[in-house]
Amino acid sequence: ARACTFGDRNGLESSIVQLRAADPAALDAWIETANEDLRFEDAILRQSKTTAVVLLVATGPSDATKVIARTTGRCQDEAGQPVDLEYAAGVAGEWLDLEALAGTPPETA
Repeated sequence: ARACTFGDRNGLESSIVQLRAADPAALDAWIETANEDLRFEDAILRQSKTTAVVLLVATGPSDATKVIARTTGRCQDEAGQPVDLEYAAGVAGEWLDLEALAGTPPETA
Protein backbone atom coordinates (compact mmCIF):
# COMPACT_ATOMS: atom_id res chain seq x y z
CA ALA A 1 0.00 0.00 0.00
CA ARG A 2 2.89 2.41 0.76
CA ALA A 3 4.38 1.77 -2.68
CA CYS A 4 1.06 2.55 -4.33
CA THR A 5 0.63 5.82 -2.45
CA PHE A 6 4.22 6.78 -3.27
CA GLY A 7 3.51 6.27 -6.94
CA ASP A 8 0.22 8.14 -6.75
CA ARG A 9 1.85 11.12 -5.03
CA ASN A 10 4.51 11.29 -7.73
CA GLY A 11 2.31 10.51 -10.72
CA LEU A 12 3.81 7.04 -11.25
CA GLU A 13 1.86 3.81 -11.17
CA SER A 14 3.29 0.82 -9.39
CA SER A 15 2.64 -2.66 -10.80
CA ILE A 16 2.05 -6.15 -9.55
CA VAL A 17 3.15 -8.97 -11.83
CA GLN A 18 1.78 -12.44 -11.19
CA LEU A 19 4.19 -15.24 -12.13
CA ARG A 20 3.51 -18.91 -12.72
CA ALA A 21 6.38 -21.31 -13.39
CA ALA A 22 6.26 -24.75 -14.94
CA ASP A 23 8.09 -26.18 -11.92
CA PRO A 24 9.59 -25.00 -8.62
CA ALA A 25 13.18 -25.06 -9.96
CA ALA A 26 12.24 -22.64 -12.73
CA LEU A 27 10.78 -20.19 -10.21
CA ASP A 28 13.85 -20.59 -7.98
CA ALA A 29 16.10 -19.75 -10.92
CA TRP A 30 13.97 -16.75 -11.88
CA ILE A 31 13.97 -15.37 -8.34
CA GLU A 32 17.75 -15.74 -8.12
CA THR A 33 18.18 -13.79 -11.37
CA ALA A 34 15.57 -11.20 -10.36
CA ASN A 35 17.37 -10.52 -7.09
CA GLU A 36 20.27 -9.26 -9.23
CA ASP A 37 18.07 -7.34 -11.71
CA LEU A 38 15.40 -5.67 -9.61
CA ARG A 39 15.81 -2.44 -7.69
CA PHE A 40 16.00 -2.31 -3.90
CA GLU A 41 12.45 -0.94 -3.60
CA ASP A 42 10.93 -3.74 -5.70
CA ALA A 43 9.81 -6.93 -3.98
CA ILE A 44 9.09 -10.59 -4.73
CA LEU A 45 6.54 -12.56 -2.73
CA ARG A 46 6.50 -16.29 -3.33
CA GLN A 47 2.96 -17.59 -2.91
CA SER A 48 3.56 -21.29 -3.58
CA LYS A 49 6.17 -23.59 -5.09
CA THR A 50 5.32 -22.40 -8.60
CA THR A 51 3.68 -18.97 -8.15
CA ALA A 52 4.88 -15.56 -7.04
CA VAL A 53 3.96 -11.90 -7.29
CA VAL A 54 6.42 -9.11 -7.98
CA LEU A 55 5.87 -5.51 -6.88
CA LEU A 56 7.54 -3.02 -9.21
CA VAL A 57 7.42 0.39 -7.56
CA ALA A 58 6.84 3.41 -9.84
CA THR A 59 6.71 1.13 -12.90
CA GLY A 60 3.55 1.00 -15.03
CA PRO A 61 2.18 -2.34 -16.29
CA SER A 62 3.57 -1.97 -19.84
CA ASP A 63 7.06 -1.29 -18.48
CA ALA A 64 6.63 -4.00 -15.85
CA THR A 65 6.08 -6.56 -18.58
CA LYS A 66 9.35 -5.44 -20.20
CA VAL A 67 11.22 -5.76 -16.88
CA ILE A 68 9.92 -9.30 -16.32
CA ALA A 69 10.65 -10.30 -19.93
CA ARG A 70 14.22 -8.99 -19.65
CA THR A 71 14.83 -10.92 -16.43
CA THR A 72 13.19 -14.05 -17.81
CA GLY A 73 15.38 -13.82 -20.92
CA ARG A 74 18.51 -13.83 -18.74
CA CYS A 75 17.31 -16.73 -16.64
CA GLN A 76 18.21 -20.39 -17.12
CA ASP A 77 17.27 -23.50 -15.20
CA GLU A 78 19.75 -26.00 -13.72
CA ALA A 79 20.19 -27.65 -17.14
CA GLY A 80 21.02 -24.33 -18.79
CA GLN A 81 17.67 -24.09 -20.58
CA PRO A 82 15.48 -20.97 -20.60
CA VAL A 83 12.87 -21.04 -17.83
CA ASP A 84 9.21 -21.55 -18.67
CA LEU A 85 7.22 -18.73 -17.02
CA GLU A 86 3.82 -17.19 -17.57
CA TYR A 87 3.21 -13.69 -16.27
CA ALA A 88 0.60 -10.96 -16.25
CA ALA A 89 1.01 -7.38 -15.05
CA GLY A 90 -1.57 -5.12 -13.48
CA VAL A 91 -1.77 -1.84 -11.61
CA ALA A 92 -0.74 -2.46 -8.00
CA GLY A 93 -3.56 -0.35 -6.55
CA GLU A 94 -6.18 -2.38 -8.40
CA TRP A 95 -4.57 -5.62 -7.21
CA LEU A 96 -4.57 -4.38 -3.63
CA ASP A 97 -8.28 -3.58 -3.88
CA LEU A 98 -8.97 -6.98 -5.45
CA GLU A 99 -7.03 -8.82 -2.77
CA ALA A 100 -8.62 -6.70 -0.01
CA LEU A 101 -5.21 -5.55 1.15
CA ALA A 102 -5.80 -1.83 0.78
CA GLY A 103 -8.30 -1.53 3.60
CA THR A 104 -7.56 0.14 6.86
CA PRO A 105 -5.68 -1.99 9.36
CA PRO A 106 -7.67 -3.45 12.24
CA GLU A 107 -7.76 -1.41 15.38
CA THR A 108 -5.61 -2.57 18.24
CA ALA A 109 -6.72 -2.51 21.83
